[in-house]
Amino acid sequence: DAGQVRYAISCLEWLVEEADPLVLEQLLSLYERVGDLTAAKAIREEIFKKQPPERQLAELEQRLVNMGRTADRPKAELAQCATQILAFSPSHQHAIETLIAQCKQESNYEPLRSVFREALTRGSTTLTDLPWVRTLTEIHETELEDPKAVIAGLQRILSLRPSLEDAQRLSTLLEEHERWEELKQALEIVLSEQGVQECATLTRLQLASLLTTRLDLAEQAEAQLKQVLAVDMNNAEAMEQLCQIYRKHHRVIELRKQLERRLAIGESEHRPALLHELARLLAH
Repeated sequence: DAGQVRYAISCLEWLVEEADPLVLEQLLSLYERVGDLTAAKAIREEIFKKQPPERQLAELEQRLVNMGRTADRPKAELAQCATQILAFSPSHQHAIETLIAQCKQESNYEPLRSVFREALTRGSTTLTDLPWVRTLTEIHETELEDPKAVIAGLQRILSLRPSLEDAQRLSTLLEEHERWEELKQALEIVLSEQGVQECATLTRLQLASLLTTRLDLAEQAEAQLKQVLAVDMNNAEAMEQLCQIYRKHHRVIELRKQLERRLAIGESEHRPALLHELARLLAH
């Protein structure tokens, strides 16, 4: 009987190159029957490769779940399975979290560079992905010291859940790297989110300053500052930024009105300078 099985195997091995699924399944059964686990594993992988991508992904996901339930499973096998999943789905949450856990355990974060890059460039993320996006962003900041990756991570975080704290972190990095247009976009994302009205004034002031000093978009800056004053009519910084715009563009009438307004609300610290400037404008 064993001889017949071996003979059957040798016959089928001649047909392997044709990659007929039925042949591969028969070979797998025979290899398992004779205890040739190495050959069985190779054929199993061949069968796996012939499946449609969605079937391969589903099988890999199940493998990863099963591996996670086995306490003595080698970590390298877990990482390999997670990496295979990411080839199909670059932002797969469970696979990324598995790799993060292994890298933390080994204190070797280098493998996460390509994982993060692929996840952000080829993958799609939703709010449920926020934890691993934030974790990888922190790792690239503290362990890998990669500011470009940190910027990309913070941009994705802001697109998922805008917040003033993340916007300020991103703003600092973008300013250091003189990426002004991206900074403008980051601040606009914060302002577009309904849940951050408590920080709208600070964000508008920051955006207005950027629009004026770096992007030469005075009209847009003026619009932001007027929105600040509509909520807080005595906001000193907004009035000062407006004055700077009016000075730069020689808008004398607007500048005069703004100076008079600042004097009327009693800016005692700047009162001498304001009076001097107003007198000079009136003299002309």
